[in-house]
Amino acid sequence: MNLSVGFALPFAVGALAVPPARPFRITVRLATPSEEAFRRVEAHLEVWVHAALLGMGAGPSVAPALHAAPLDPEPLIQVHDGAPTADCVSAAALSGPVEPAYLVVLLHKLMALAHHFDGVREVLVELPTMVASPTPLTMTPGRVSDLPGRVAVPFAVDVDLDSGAEGAELEIDLTRTLTREETSLLRTMLEVWAAQAMQGGFVPAGSSLDEVGFIVTEEVELFDDGVAWSIDDLSADPRVVDALVHGLAAFHARTGAVAELRLM
Repeated sequence: MNLSVGFALPFAVGALAVPPARPFRITVRLATPSEEAFRRVEAHLEVWVHAALLGMGAGPSVAPALHAAPLDPEPLIQVHDGAPTADCVSAAALSGPVEPAYLVVLLHKLMALAHHFDGVREVLVELPTMVASPTPLTMTPGRVSDLPGRVAVPFAVDVDLDSGAEGAELEIDLTRTLTREETSLLRTMLEVWAAQAMQGGFVPAGSSLDEVGFIVTEEVELFDDGVAWSIDDLSADPRVVDALVHGLAAFHARTGAVAELRLM
């Protein structure tokens, strides 16, 4: 199975699609090991896995869904500094299946990390997908990156972004007042989505890593009938919106509370 990546990756990648009942297994080997480098890689892996648990690894072959386990990633992801060797971070997490192209989001993040901070030498991944048996995933340089495509959702989506504007206003209409637990879940989903984008998960192919960014400085505002959030800079691949739609679709599948998403 081949995936296109719109950049020349500065590290080696060994990837295997595994059946859906198998866990994520990720090893990132560093060119210059340090405690700070370990912490940065750990944070990037944790957000990537957490986003998958919240439905953002969905795509044409995988419907958006929340993982049945607790949504706090701490009991689900275990990161061991220096294991199995002194120059790597390894992680494992039990989750449901994801779209194979969700791997490219991780590669974008680690590429941005390597560019701005620490050199990544090698990335090894076992990715739970809908395959029947383990299947190698190969990366090929291309004009655009393969990212998970948007699936149909049972609520309205209105995206009207001005190509000349940097920021955007995000609004979500709800069908009812959320419970305290639902409010916390929705806030977490939005914050994890933003964190994934801010870490470089949706860098546009061919762009300069020094010039693109996703910046949010305001807090999410939640009201009885909706959500409002100002995004300062939305310099990202347009498919960053698909990840948001999938996260909301997973939330809606559990709560039935989403009426419309607007981004303008």
